[in-house]
Amino acid sequence: MSISPTGPLSSGSLTSAARKAVQAIKRINHEVEGVASNVAAGISTKSGDSAVSDQISQIAKIPALTQQAQANAKVFETANTLLNELASTRRF
Repeated sequence: MSISPTGPLSSGSLTSAARKAVQAIKRINHEVEGVASNVAAGISTKSGDSAVSDQISQIAKIPALTQQAQANAKVFETANTLLNELASTRRF
């Protein structure tokens, strides 16, 4: 696929994809912070089987969040690579 300033892989669309990926990573980071906070609060205030179950359900969210963050990091890396390629083709 070719890259052109106005085509489907324009600098604007690549920049937009990179920004969306960064925003998604920030959102995921916020969710992970929420999970950590919920688990820490549960450890300090609750006891018993239900507390353990709550903590496990919170911790179980982390692999999916990690996968989402990795996918968004790949989108960002790809957009950055393509933007660099676009910038280098404009120099000639």
